Amino acid sequence: ARSGSRDAPQRCEEGLAEMKRSGVEPNVVVYNSLITTWARSGRKQAPQRREAWLAEMILCSVEPDVVTYNSLITTWARS
Repeated sequence: ARSGSRDAPQRCEEGLAEMKRSGVEPNVVVYNSLITTWARSGRKQAPQRREAWLAEMILCSVEPDVVTYNSLITTWARS
């Protein structure tokens, strides 16, 4: 996701889907990476995708941390 390419958010989502298919439970670092990648993408649907991933994170009992909230607050301030 550090590539800065426009498809980075989709590639992160595909990676998360593959983890789940393999039986690997994503943790806060995985969700933070996904949220941050969407935040940096500058794409029109980024705000909705970030919030959707935050909601999934919480539903999956993964507790957001300071990195999660910093990413969200920074990108809300820019939008």
